[in-house]
Amino acid sequence: MYPEMFEQVLTDYKEVVESVKIGNYQEKKELLSVYSSLLSSFSLLNELKLEGDLDRFNKKEVLLTITPEIKEVVNPVIKPTATQLPKYRIDRKLKGGYIEEIDAFVPETAIRNLGIEHGDLLYAEKKSFGAGYYYSIAEKVGNQAPDRIEVRNALVEEAVGRLYVSKYTTGELIKVDGLPVMLYIQDTDATALGINSGDNVDMAYYRNNTSGARVTWKTLTENAIIPPYTQETDTAGTIEYVLVVGDPSYERAYRKRLLHSGIDMQIVNGEIAAPSLEEIEKASVVVIVMSKCLNEVAWQTRRLAKEANVMTTMALSPNPDDIMEQIVGSKKATA
Repeated sequence: MYPEMFEQVLTDYKEVVESVKIGNYQEKKELLSVYSSLLSSFSLLNELKLEGDLDRFNKKEVLLTITPEIKEVVNPVIKPTATQLPKYRIDRKLKGGYIEEIDAFVPETAIRNLGIEHGDLLYAEKKSFGAGYYYSIAEKVGNQAPDRIEVRNALVEEAVGRLYVSKYTTGELIKVDGLPVMLYIQDTDATALGINSGDNVDMAYYRNNTSGARVTWKTLTENAIIPPYTQETDTAGTIEYVLVVGDPSYERAYRKRLLHSGIDMQIVNGEIAAPSLEEIEKASVVVIVMSKCLNEVAWQTRRLAKEANVMTTMALSPNPDDIMEQIVGSKKATA
């Protein structure tokens, strides 16, 4: 009974996965979570039946019982379709963007990942864990933000203790109104993004106000400078492979940081489904990025990791330094 039901749900699950596109992900992700929960329930019920644990089987004491998502499958509630959801206009700022109707800031990472431009209409879905929203594009408008000027792929240089950009990574000079210009990097940006001479950055400023320029993005390159870890925080030799459950768009940044300490890694999307038991068994430690992970996925990941006897640790932020801090902490906990 349960194997057949499992296979049917799995077939439906695969069809939903194949239908997911960047434009409909927000609509599909809840359905994916429901299928994941159902698959886990059928699998566990089948195990209990095979093991002869009739008491637990009859009581259906499964770890994934009737969650709100599964209730909607049993007793579906009509939800608004994408065409009925409210659309919000984004106002592009120097860094990130702002939606006035819901008083929400759209981070630069979301703008880059989704290709959001000034004036675009967005869907905004409240996060189930933590503050903020999940964004997706409802309608492309693609206007240029008034008086906002962006400089991309600029080479960071240093003189007299100050960081600045005056040319692109190609060597071409940065010019304003036809004249060469130096854009100084604010100390707050340098500290927050760990900017050093030789880095590749994007900057933005408002017309006639180059002194207010802000760094909007730092691109990791093969020559990027990464501060070395001290002997105390070095993890090489103890942790060889890390599984991150979070946002795949951070994979390059994570690899850059972890490989510097001799650690290999894999990342799975925490907003779609939990990693498999086989994936978890390969890891020395599993890092769950709570701000980029569904509650259901986080719970299921921890359950599977416990079964595989693999340590899990939680990171609230997807920042690579925060991920490294959790890995270092997990090493000390097992020392």
